[in-house]
Amino acid sequence: MKTEINNIPSVIWNGKSDRVIIAVHGKLSSKTDMPIQLLAEAAEEKGIQVLSFDFPKHGERQNSKESFDVFQCTKELNTVYEYAENKWSEIYLFANSIGAYFSLIALRDKPVKKALFLSPLVNMQTMLNIMMKTDGITEERLCREKNIQSSFGEMLNWDYYEFVKKNPITKWNTPTYILCGKNDFVVPYSTVSDFCDKFGADAEVSESSEHWFHTDEDLKILKDWFKRNI
Repeated sequence: MKTEINNIPSVIWNGKSDRVIIAVHGKLSSKTDMPIQLLAEAAEEKGIQVLSFDFPKHGERQNSKESFDVFQCTKELNTVYEYAENKWSEIYLFANSIGAYFSLIALRDKPVKKALFLSPLVNMQTMLNIMMKTDGITEERLCREKNIQSSFGEMLNWDYYEFVKKNPITKWNTPTYILCGKNDFVVPYSTVSDFCDKFGADAEVSESSEHWFHTDEDLKILKDWFKRNI
């Protein structure tokens, strides 16, 4: 069922239930991408609904004036959570890639029963440091110039960098299950391993997968993982 949450295009999947999984997509994705479709199918078997939504510049919001950044996206994720809190008694979480980072920031103090992370970006500081080191960009230069285009295709922004540096992930009490690819060259596995050690999360590594789970084999692995962990 299509709906809107404070003008945020959203979808509620499956029949009525007192439990819901908030689904948070990653970059270049949307509220109805294949991982979320597979999530909804697996959740339906367990009698759980799924609530997905589009971030700015994605899905039905390609031309939105809002930015796809930590400031706007965490604000919107909180809005979606508050909506869910008023409709369902139990809230679960699925987050993909950078959606996991937004979730770790926005929902760290919220009661979430369980979290499922796919190819999660759990340490934004490390990611930014890798990009800056590769391009020979110093903190001082970024502070001075404010915005610098990186060779990774990402615009490095001083305000974003400063926020990330001042807000490390130090609290996450939700039982968390992670699926990632052995050939993921976007998110270093060391950051996932460190997150698991720090917060007691469980990680499963797909030997044949990269960052984006999109091949037939990837999707079968993801589908089986959902069935085991929802």
